[in-house]
Amino acid sequence: MTSLYPNHRRPLPALRDSLHVRRVHGSATVFTALRAALAVSAPAALVLVLGRPDLAAFAISGALAILYAQQKPRRLRMGTTAGAAIALQAAGAMALLAASLHTPTAGRVLAVGAIALSAKLACDVLGATPPGGIIITFSSAALAFTPQQLHEIPGHVAVGVLGGLWAVALSFFGPAVPGPAAALEARAARGAGTVRGTGTAQTPAPGRTASPARRPHVRPHLPGALRVGVGATLAGLVCLTLGVDRPYWAMIAAAAVLQGPTVGMVYQRSIQRCMGTVAGVALTAVFVVAGGGHLWPLAIGMPVLMFAAECLIARNYALAVTFVTPLALSMSEFMHWTSARPMVTSRLIDTVAGSVIGLAAAMIITNRRVVDGVEAALERVDHAHTVLDRAPAEAETETPNPALHTARAALTAELAALRTAYDTARSEWYLKSLPHEAVQAAEHTGRQLLGRQA
Repeated sequence: MTSLYPNHRRPLPALRDSLHVRRVHGSATVFTALRAALAVSAPAALVLVLGRPDLAAFAISGALAILYAQQKPRRLRMGTTAGAAIALQAAGAMALLAASLHTPTAGRVLAVGAIALSAKLACDVLGATPPGGIIITFSSAALAFTPQQLHEIPGHVAVGVLGGLWAVALSFFGPAVPGPAAALEARAARGAGTVRGTGTAQTPAPGRTASPARRPHVRPHLPGALRVGVGATLAGLVCLTLGVDRPYWAMIAAAAVLQGPTVGMVYQRSIQRCMGTVAGVALTAVFVVAGGGHLWPLAIGMPVLMFAAECLIARNYALAVTFVTPLALSMSEFMHWTSARPMVTSRLIDTVAGSVIGLAAAMIITNRRVVDGVEAALERVDHAHTVLDRAPAEAETETPNPALHTARAALTAELAALRTAYDTARSEWYLKSLPHEAVQAAEHTGRQLLGRQA
C-alpha cells in the first residue's frame, strides 16, 4: 500500500496560509466577544475613574480569566473562570514577589520562564486550551517587571481577585462557542441520545460500548511545556544581553508562538505574530498621536479592541494580534510610560527576536510525542470500527436502531480526530517514523464501513 504522502514530510506552511481567514458560523462569537470586552474594560475603567491608573494592570490580570471559559457550557463556565482567576493571581503573586525583592533582571527572566513552563503544562494536562498558558505568562511577565514593594503585594493581589470575581459573575451570561473538539463530542453525544436542553446524557443504547474516561497524563505534554519554558527564557536572556531593560515582550512573543504543538504551527504563528505586531504597533501609534502622546485613548478604546480581538482570534491569528497589541501595551505600559517612540521600537524588536528564538527552540526540542497521539487515535478508530461492525443495520430491524446511530457518530468523530492528529504530527520538524500506511488503511476502512452501514 502506498503512503498518503510519499515524501512522508509536510512542507512548512506557505505565507498565503498565514493570511487565510477562516469562516466562523453562528452569532455566539459576538456574545462571547462582548462578554470578554466587558470583563476587561469595566475594571480598567473603574480604577481610571478613581484616579488610580497604577492599578489597571492588576485589575485586568484578574478579569482575563474570562478567556478560559468561552468554549464551555454555562454550567461549567463559572467554575472554569474561577479556577483560571486563582491560577492568574497565584502566578501574578509569585511574579510580584520577585519584583518586590529587587531580583536581578536575569532572575526575573528565569522566574517568568518557570511560570511559562508550568502554565503551559498545567493547561495542556487539564485541557484548558485555548488560550492555554499564554494568558498566565503574559500577565506574570508584565507584573514581574513592574516596580513593586513587598507591603504592596496583598493590596495588588486583592485588586486582581476583584477583577476575577467580576469575570466569574459575567461568565454566567451568554452562549458558548464550541471548538473543534467540543463539536466532535457534541456530534457523538447527539448520536448517543443526548436530550437537548437538559445538559445530561441518557443511558447508552444497547450494544454501545462506553469509552473509559481518559485520565490526564503529564508525560505527553512535557515536550511542549519544555519548549515554552526554554524558548521564553532564552528570548528574555538574549534581549537582556542586547541591552533591553524589560525583556518580557520577547518572552511573551516566544511563549505565544510556541503554543503550537509542532514546528510547522510554530513557524506559521511566528509569521502571523510578527505581521500582527507590526500592524498593531501602527494602530497603537494612531491612538498615541490622537492622545497627544498619552495612553488614555488606548484605555478608552479598550472595549473595542478586546471585542475585535475576540471576534478575530478564531479566524486569523495575525488579525487578532493586531488588536491585542495596543490592548496589551495599554495594560503593561501605564505604570512606566515615558514616550511612544522607545516603546514602539522596543516592541517590534522584542517581538521579532522572541518569535525567531521561539522557532529555534521548537526546532531544537522535537516533540516526538505527537506520534503517540496518532497511535492513540488509531486505537480509538479501531475500537469504533469494531463497535460499528457489530451493530445491526437498520434494514435488519423494524425500528430505528439507536446503537447504529451512536456507533456511526462515534466513528465519524474518531476519524476526524485521527486526521487532525496525523496532520499535526506531519508538521513536526523531524520524526523518524509515522504510521502513514496504518492511517490510510484506517480511513479507507472507516469510509467503507460508514457507507455499508448507511
